[in-house]
Amino acid sequence: MNTRIAYRFALVALTLLLNATHSVLASETAWQEVAPGAQLRLISSNNVSEQGNVEAALQIRMAPGLKTYWRVPGETGIPLSANWQGSKNVETGTFKWPFPKRVLDYGVMDYVLEGDITVPLNIALTDQNSNALLVAELNLGICSDICVPVRWNGELDINLNNPSSSNAFRIRAALAQVPVLDQRENAPFQQVGYDAENNQLILLQAPDQVANLSLIVDLPKTTLLFDMPHSGPESRVMTVATLTDFDLSTLVDQEIRLTYDSADGPFTKLVIVEALHRVDGASFFE
Repeated sequence: MNTRIAYRFALVALTLLLNATHSVLASETAWQEVAPGAQLRLISSNNVSEQGNVEAALQIRMAPGLKTYWRVPGETGIPLSANWQGSKNVETGTFKWPFPKRVLDYGVMDYVLEGDITVPLNIALTDQNSNALLVAELNLGICSDICVPVRWNGELDINLNNPSSSNAFRIRAALAQVPVLDQRENAPFQQVGYDAENNQLILLQAPDQVANLSLIVDLPKTTLLFDMPHSGPESRVMTVATLTDFDLSTLVDQEIRLTYDSADGPFTKLVIVEALHRVDGASFFE
């Protein structure tokens, strides 16, 4: 091959390599070990969605036996917190949590995520037509028998002129594990009642046992840890108490959040707590 032609081929190949490298750097941070057996990075699709947000995500690789915690961490878990101060053209960043695993160890209940996980992140831009820089400070726990508090700092370039189809695919696959608003006609848990005699919440069981066994109750704006649901062998109702000394009567006429898995995938919704008229295992709302 002519030397000049060979040089041109080499130059083209180098240009393609540099462009490919830039594409990676512009849509994801490097993997970084944050604890023994655990790595973390941020990725971005570099696309603005119909809702006006850039779809991004936090990815964590964890060796077997390691775990991190859901948005409701449980009794001993370390919640994830994020600070975006110093970011450019970023208004807010909001995580969309995949459905967790409930674990009971030594009588203690936590909500955890294990293995290789992708937590979608919606980034609202101040100017949807301009590139952005996400400056992140994350605090989370990586745990096995002991917990390691982790603080991670990183910067993610969001280049709207350089979309990443591979990261968009990763993020959309992860969104399938995020509970969506349950708008089905036969959606369970239409009503939640307050039982004053026992200071607990009461719900009618769903036909889908997966929903009953996986149900998580929490408050949308206030941290309050609820116990897992309980029911008798032949009962049509489930009861939910708190794990702290809290007067649940203050929740009457207020919204609580229900999150549950099902044969159709994970769902969530807000339900108003009603005062109970009687508890007889069937019709018990006023």
